Amino acid sequence: MIKIFTIGKTKETFFTQAITTYLQRLKRFTKIEYKEFSKEALIKTLEQDHSIIILAINGKQYSSEELANFLKKKELEKLAFYLGDEQGLPKEVFEKAKFSLSFSPMTFPHELARVMLLEQLYRAYSINKGLPYHK
Repeated sequence: MIKIFTIGKTKETFFTQAITTYLQRLKRFTKIEYKEFSKEALIKTLEQDHSIIILAINGKQYSSEELANFLKKKELEKLAFYLGDEQGLPKEVFEKAKFSLSFSPMTFPHELARVMLLEQLYRAYSINKGLPYHK
């Protein structure tokens, strides 16, 4: 089970379409929940029974294969990914996080980061299932 919680609404149609596409693709591998919140409401979602993973510029960087291996090791855990907005995540989320993940030392628009996370999750599950998507 994977949950993805973000701050703010996705405004751009092309990002919304990509998010919808990857959520549909991921459903064949795992139960997945995606929700957008205000910053105040996001704090209330801190999952007690999930391992909280935040996306942060100073987090651990993985290759796609390494992310696939990470997910395989965590397959029995409930995971909750938290993504901030242009101002980042509230300190309460950082304090509860068990792991911090980064795509790059570069900064990306938060709406693009949502798509990147979903695509990389889909790629990781495809790698773990031996599907040709990654090649």
